[in-house]
Amino acid sequence: MANFAAGWTEIVGTSLKNFVEGRHAGEMILTRVFDAPRELMWKLWTEPEHIRKWWGPKGFTLPGCEMDFRPGGTYRFVMRGPDGLDNPFHGMYRDIVRNERIVFTAILDNLPGHELVTTVTFAEDGGKTKLTVRQTTPPGEAGRGQNQGWSETLARLADLLAGEAKHGR
Repeated sequence: MANFAAGWTEIVGTSLKNFVEGRHAGEMILTRVFDAPRELMWKLWTEPEHIRKWWGPKGFTLPGCEMDFRPGGTYRFVMRGPDGLDNPFHGMYRDIVRNERIVFTAILDNLPGHELVTTVTFAEDGGKTKLTVRQTTPPGEAGRGQNQGWSETLARLADLLAGEAKHGR
């Protein structure tokens, strides 16, 4: 009986936390503060030559990066995993507010018909940038690795910034 009560307490606690944060079932939210001004973070998110350097989880590369960065514009990325397999996806930019917000869709080629919606916000935080990624989650196994994939992707972005700062760029 104690396990049953503990299980319900955890479920109710998680539901309450999600309600307070404005999170819905089927949604992932990650927030991280980067030691970089908002304008630089915007540039790293909106220019293909920069995105290629950090996009994707640890061990991934981005050999394909085509972007028409404007509201209604489309993009196509191809992430290559450490196993050499390509993971292509594409989408459309729904909303862009310079230095503040990007809203885009993503359709994974291996999950056709499942459109994800991602909102990335950039908030000034005393010379640093508070970045929040909010994304609907894909079904099944793909959704289970989403939080880890985004966490590793943002860690790569932080590593890129640290390397640039170390080299005085």
